Amino acid sequence: MTASGAARAFESESAAETDEAEAYATITLTQPLLDFGKRDALSAAAQLRAQAAQLSVGNAWDAAALDAARAYFDLYVSELTLQAANEAHALDYVRWERAKEREALGKSDAVVTAEWLSKVEASRTVYYGERDRNAQLRAQLAQLTGLPLDKELIRPPAAPEDKPPVLDWRRLADVAAQRNPQLQALNLRVQAQTQAAEAQRARPQLDAVAEFGRSTRTLRGNDRWAAGVQASWDLWDGGATDARREQALADAEALRAERDLLLKSLRLQVQEAAQKSAWAHQAILAAQAKKRWAEMQLLKRQTRYQQERVSDLGFAMVDLTRAEAQLVKAAGARYMASMTLAVLLGESPEAALKPDFLTRVAQMGAQTDAAPASESNSFTPPGGSGYGTHAQP
Repeated sequence: MTASGAARAFESESAAETDEAEAYATITLTQPLLDFGKRDALSAAAQLRAQAAQLSVGNAWDAAALDAARAYFDLYVSELTLQAANEAHALDYVRWERAKEREALGKSDAVVTAEWLSKVEASRTVYYGERDRNAQLRAQLAQLTGLPLDKELIRPPAAPEDKPPVLDWRRLADVAAQRNPQLQALNLRVQAQTQAAEAQRARPQLDAVAEFGRSTRTLRGNDRWAAGVQASWDLWDGGATDARREQALADAEALRAERDLLLKSLRLQVQEAAQKSAWAHQAILAAQAKKRWAEMQLLKRQTRYQQERVSDLGFAMVDLTRAEAQLVKAAGARYMASMTLAVLLGESPEAALKPDFLTRVAQMGAQTDAAPASESNSFTPPGGSGYGTHAQP
């Protein structure tokens, strides 16, 4: 219901010099009775926009959680990389000092000393660069989590030991098309814009109207009221209504195009996350093998050092630290692939941390009606020989 008021004042004088001044005021109440779906369309559009906004907020929180998790793993890798850079620089510095001593004793020349000095400065540059990157990652993670990070991280996350199941990304992409919140939000926005365009259509309107008026002139009937039903229809407004409707339809079409692009991007993201999960498992196996070799190499070097056959541990300690960084990086890739897949499938990132998540995802993909990977027209790169796969868990 709407209420409106109006007031008018008149000043006039007749030929007999009679003052005929008058003030007149009216109050009008209007209650729409029937608008042939216009208000319903506007209400439906508003509700759809509100639902889309809620999904967008949830998707933004999930994206922030993924950014925080990525910074978390990158920071752990940076911690170990920084440690390895410090160890390498310290070793280069010790060997440069020895080169200067040997040159002073006449057992070496200036060329060797200059070579070790160049290695010292190069390793120092690497250390400074990683130190700055470490500080940036700390600031980023502190900003995303709101937690202070003023201490060294000493307990990196353990790498998953289980082998991930085979994931049919094509079927999972179909599941994501139905459950992804970002895509759902776009679908709701398309529906809302379509409803808004429908509301712009020219149509009649039926209103109940009540009006009360009062005049200052002392005449019979100076108070007047009326009530009734009013029908209105804008037959021509210069094309303004049609223009607004065409604009709303064009906006809906743009949203459909955006939705189609998102759907294609979504399929690529699901493919990447599903395939990266298997790759990350192999990367973990490779990093574990390298770490075992580095541990054996360090033990061997320590034995030779104790036997005074070498003057230092060489790069054995550096190689072990780098292998540990490689293992943490591979573990982070495995976790991030699962968390990304969870968000794409409409679940929270925390769901990916459960032990049975990938198994449940594999079952989720098996329940769809999409064609399996073997029946799809796609190129499959040739596989490896399989030599040595018996050593993999």
